[in-house]
Amino acid sequence: MKSQIPVSEITKRHPDMLYCSTDREYANLANEIYDLVGKVLPYVDDREMRNACVSLALYFEDIHSGTHQFDAFTRLYGKMYGMYLPFYDSRDVSSPEAELDAMKFVLWLSFVAERAGCILNPTNTSIADVAGTLLNHWNSKKHSISPNEELADYIFSEETQDNPYLIRSVLVWLQNRSYLGRWYSNVVMEEDHYGLKKIFVKANNQQLREFTEDCSVFEYRSWPLSIPATKAYAEMIRIDMDDPDDEIAAEIEKMEYAKLNIYKIQNTDEEYLVVEDFMKQRYNVMLDSFDLGIRRDAKKNTHIFGSFFSFRGDWFANGHSLLFQMSDKRYAEHCQKENREYSMFHDYQGQYEDLIKRNDGKRLFFFNNPEDFEKWMRGKIGIEHLGSFPVSDLPRDGAFMAFLHPNGQMLFSFGAECIKSPDNPYYNKSKAEENAMGLCLMVGGSHPDLVIYLIEHNLVPDAMLNDMNGKEHGRLLLQDNLEFMVRCIRRDIGSDKVVRRRREPGLTYDNDDNEGQKVNFETFVGILRQEETVRSKANKLWRLVSCDLTTTVIRDVDNFRDFTMPTRNLYNAYIEIDKDKIQVSTVSRYVGKVNAPAASALLYNTVGKGRNWNEMFKSLDKMLRLMEKGMK
Repeated sequence: MKSQIPVSEITKRHPDMLYCSTDREYANLANEIYDLVGKVLPYVDDREMRNACVSLALYFEDIHSGTHQFDAFTRLYGKMYGMYLPFYDSRDVSSPEAELDAMKFVLWLSFVAERAGCILNPTNTSIADVAGTLLNHWNSKKHSISPNEELADYIFSEETQDNPYLIRSVLVWLQNRSYLGRWYSNVVMEEDHYGLKKIFVKANNQQLREFTEDCSVFEYRSWPLSIPATKAYAEMIRIDMDDPDDEIAAEIEKMEYAKLNIYKIQNTDEEYLVVEDFMKQRYNVMLDSFDLGIRRDAKKNTHIFGSFFSFRGDWFANGHSLLFQMSDKRYAEHCQKENREYSMFHDYQGQYEDLIKRNDGKRLFFFNNPEDFEKWMRGKIGIEHLGSFPVSDLPRDGAFMAFLHPNGQMLFSFGAECIKSPDNPYYNKSKAEENAMGLCLMVGGSHPDLVIYLIEHNLVPDAMLNDMNGKEHGRLLLQDNLEFMVRCIRRDIGSDKVVRRRREPGLTYDNDDNEGQKVNFETFVGILRQEETVRSKANKLWRLVSCDLTTTVIRDVDNFRDFTMPTRNLYNAYIEIDKDKIQVSTVSRYVGKVNAPAASALLYNTVGKGRNWNEMFKSLDKMLRLMEKGMK
């Protein structure tokens, strides 16, 4: 085997680039995965392939070493959406296909993480095939690969969990380098944000990178659920300790952050540096958390540029800080600027409530051009002078929407043609089918709160994934997982509140009007198992011989001939074909021409239009048998 992935690729994906004695074993595993997957997915760029294979090796390291990353994800996902995993039908870890479903999900995640917005369909046959191959390979290798006890000890040791800076290193790892945290669109402040290179002139690029990561880990969300890294780490600890009320986990989840800014020095003593922000909020920062130069010169200066984080009630310096002198006048000007920016997003609740009331409770409005919006603002809202309002910046090449945010701001977005609302004259179904997914998932395209509002009110029912099983299957799949996909792809959803759980569990709907429900795979199998004999439209008798999660066997009673087919193919036919259109010709593409008559009869009478007729037939048949028995 030609080595493609060096040991360093494993090491640098650990907290603080922790080198572990097992790193070579997992690097070898990553190379074996590279050889297996590269043959099946030749269209993937080599760099993307290498990174994805490292992530897959780290998944095996996690489940083999008891670091509980995947355990924490599935537990949190279950609390939010009521199932074990997105996309698939396993209800919990004990479900028959849970291990394979987990492998499929991690495979999908690992490649999408590298592909800069190229969204793969998680139910593609190739993903299932590769996942099965990887799982078989792992099961054949895991007994010869050592668990990474050093990594588990680092994460869960008392030494780490008592040290706020080691805790922060775990958080940075979870957010950016773990296989669940690594993502093409992770928001990390650029090195030049705030002009850091000019401020910290002695810092090298590596130090600046670490500094921006230290700040970003508290400011931004990550993992496929768009959650704070503190929440992920806390859940891992609860699982490791088998204690939902673990004290350290609770303290980590409560960690706070004072963002990178200018702070006025109020006092310095042997224990604390007391600083104040532009809102007069004071922070008693542990003096020994600063470097020697800050501790020595704090009393000689009036202000400090830096950020801070709290743990167990104490505040600590977060990375580099810079002391300097600043006049009261200059600092007052700075505070005025910060207060103006803060008030823009926090002080207009009353305005929001007034606008909502004056617009009959509506929050979403649609316009064909900026002039229409300007007329609406003057007429409906009553704002005669728009002043500096950037009307000229509004879209001119298509209809757009305006959304009233609870903070009083008005947000704008392209994509009005994707919104299915009685108030939207610009809705276009064909354009919605093409563009609605991008509207929801594109980072920076629409405000995350607007997207969540659209999902909550079912305003993007046409959003769909490209799907080899047909357009309707792709629509149902995305609709059932839309909020999760938004959280996973964008990772900028600022709330843990769930507005759309998976439907009872895994339910999807037949059509846009939400009439009639289609059940998940396991429920579908249960429905089939209840049948013994069905009659086709031609009054031909068929008997269900057996049905499990893998294979279904149906017998032609008259000719005593059995027809065997994959149960999943039957399910795909059920999902995509309208119940009124189940017939031999429509089912054949899923199970083949030979099996189509048997499959059509079974589906038509159990989950299709003939279901009621089939129930009546069984009742009559039962009655006739009772009558015959009575006559004897």
